[in-house]
Amino acid sequence: PLSKAIALKPQYAEAHFELGNAHARAGQFDAAERSLRRALDLQPANAGIMNNLGRVLLAIGRPEDAAAIWQRAVTLQPDLALLHLNIGMVRARQNRLDEAEQSLRRALAVQADYPEAVQQLAAVMLRRDRAHEALPLLAQALSRAESVEIKA
Repeated sequence: PLSKAIALKPQYAEAHFELGNAHARAGQFDAAERSLRRALDLQPANAGIMNNLGRVLLAIGRPEDAAAIWQRAVTLQPDLALLHLNIGMVRARQNRLDEAEQSLRRALAVQADYPEAVQQLAAVMLRRDRAHEALPLLAQALSRAESVEIKA
């Protein structure tokens, strides 16, 4: 169906985007990258496309390219905490802890109640031997987790 939509309307960015996402879900990352890049060619200021393209690039072992595309997306949509989180996680994996901390703090500046960013920042603080900063973050994450009502 998506291929048909693309054949009928090759300039329809959403179809390329959805096809790229379908390829990524199927583990077909080269095809996913091609489709997402085509979608981005058609909508060069779409941070959502950039986010998913970054995830594909990361999955195929290109963390620097992923971080670069997410950084580009951040300039377009600085209020999207997920982008800052993604950059921070890549930088933490690369042991670039100063940059990781900066990105994770930006994610929390945008969305203070972002559990993944809190946890990642705490992990970075522990790796930097700054447990005195990590412990309050972990306590914050735990208190939020305890406040979530579990429904049976």
